[in-house]
Amino acid sequence: MIIGLTGSIGSGKSWVTAIIHAHFEVAIIDLDLLGHDILKESTLIQKLCQTFGESILDSTGQINRKNLGSLAFSSPENLAKLNQITHPEIKKTALTLLNKPLQNTMIVGALIQEIGLSPLCDKMIVVTAPDKQLPEEKRPIRSHQRSEEDYLLVADIILKNPFTHEFEHEVLRLFRNLLL
Repeated sequence: MIIGLTGSIGSGKSWVTAIIHAHFEVAIIDLDLLGHDILKESTLIQKLCQTFGESILDSTGQINRKNLGSLAFSSPENLAKLNQITHPEIKKTALTLLNKPLQNTMIVGALIQEIGLSPLCDKMIVVTAPDKQLPEEKRPIRSHQRSEEDYLLVADIILKNPFTHEFEHEVLRLFRNLLL
């Protein structure tokens, strides 16, 4: 079974992932981590420098994610350019990982649908959380993401995260039913 776990930034996807990782034998494909990894590839670094300039590099010639993020989130056009460069590489890496023979896999990321991986998921779980829970520094990123309503359109299952201990029990009950 391939499970997609999505939702906006700050909704609790990482918390759900940690719970699942601790209690179930599930391969986890974290699209954020894949995105960080591909930023180390020389061909991608070159493409990003051609698009955004060398101010995105640190003193060692690697991508400075903070600088890249500032440029990318400064306009919808820049974000679209970043996504055109990175999304195909993230998808290619995720598809390679999905080809490994494992019984249960969970793809985690806010951009599952945008990257084109949602059709591969047997179940889509959307995590939601109150906007007031979102830290101030994450709000600029949130403003560039889809609305909660858009996330819910792809949901087979909705997990409403109140950031309480009971939420962990709800996640465990849900995944026991899905996986066992």
